[in-house]
Amino acid sequence: MKVAVIGANGDSGSHIVTSLVERGHQVLAVVRRPETITETESIQVRKLQDIYDVDRVKKAIEGADAVVSALGSGTLKMAAQPTTLYSQGTRTIRRAMRQLGIQRLIVLSSGGVEYDPNYKWIFLVCLRRYLINTYLDMALMDGALEEVTDLEWTSVRLPYICEGPSKPYIVKDRHHGPDVEIKLHFCDVGDMVAKEIDERKWIRKFAAPGYIP
Repeated sequence: MKVAVIGANGDSGSHIVTSLVERGHQVLAVVRRPETITETESIQVRKLQDIYDVDRVKKAIEGADAVVSALGSGTLKMAAQPTTLYSQGTRTIRRAMRQLGIQRLIVLSSGGVEYDPNYKWIFLVCLRRYLINTYLDMALMDGALEEVTDLEWTSVRLPYICEGPSKPYIVKDRHHGPDVEIKLHFCDVGDMVAKEIDERKWIRKFAAPGYIP
């Protein structure tokens, strides 16, 4: 399968690309700065300057069988600013996919989108408040996806993500729940997304991965 990964040079996106290639897929690595990724037999790099321009998005993902959106703000400071990256960016991706006849879409969202009492107080009181602009826009993205019936979408609601080795993890429905460590390493973000491309267990659902305590 050929999978377009938008934001392929980010922390999560780069690991998604690696995991897809390890599973035998071809990747269209869609990035703003093509010089940040090296092309190989399995990875073709495509430039996308404007995520809000449907014609440019179409050109970037044309030929793909599935699309993964690993869009991100880049820094914590930028993530605190008002944004439409997730809601409007994903809307543009959906429009481009429909025009090209691509059905499968996986987006990266966050467990912080909806209130979850299983999160630690430091997140609920401090970090969630600081990043409220990002979470509000992700909520708009997820809410819009929930109404979509003509695409096979999956929203991956990530917990706290960071570098680290691969570990056993589980995937819960919508919320992480009390029996999950609300943490995931970038390599396992990649593994989970690539596995979902193959296994299709979370079609039109919100998947919340986390480690087994």
